[in-house]
Amino acid sequence: MYTQEQILDMYFDRNQQAVSATSQMYGAKLTRFADTMIAHEDALECVNDTYIAAWNKIPPERPMRFLSWLYRVCRNIVCDRIDWNNASKRNSNMNCMLDELEECLADSNAKYEGELSDIGRCLSDFLNGLETEKRVLFVRRYWYGMTIDELADMSGRSKSSVKTTLFRIRAELKKYLDEEGVYL
Repeated sequence: MYTQEQILDMYFDRNQQAVSATSQMYGAKLTRFADTMIAHEDALECVNDTYIAAWNKIPPERPMRFLSWLYRVCRNIVCDRIDWNNASKRNSNMNCMLDELEECLADSNAKYEGELSDIGRCLSDFLNGLETEKRVLFVRRYWYGMTIDELADMSGRSKSSVKTTLFRIRAELKKYLDEEGVYL
């Protein structure tokens, strides 16, 4: 088994074994991650597309946290696949999630002038300030795409309690972004 640094070195050396090493080390995690959002066959394709994206982006990028970087790339590919699959129909869970988050955003006519890294820092600071249980619910809902039913089962709470907690977190996030001057 290779280390993260050895795999990244293989990408920089343009050694094609980097892709198979990535698959061996992270393939199961990426597949489970993609499976939570789309059908298994599509998830497998998205994971393979993630390997292609890694090959194309490394170098020049050298991710500090390779698995996190792979998750982000995979998630973007999955979101593109969902858009493509649902071009003429609606995916109620994903659209519901996005509608919920839209409440946190300020007036759509305003534009944020800062860098994306500033927005990421603000979101990280906000999440780090939350109680662990609230942070877990928020991340599992809006990053991993878990349904309200799944969150209720996982947390041992009622669906109503989960919905209320998420509503309050979104309200806190909106207030926090307003205070930070972040308007998306």
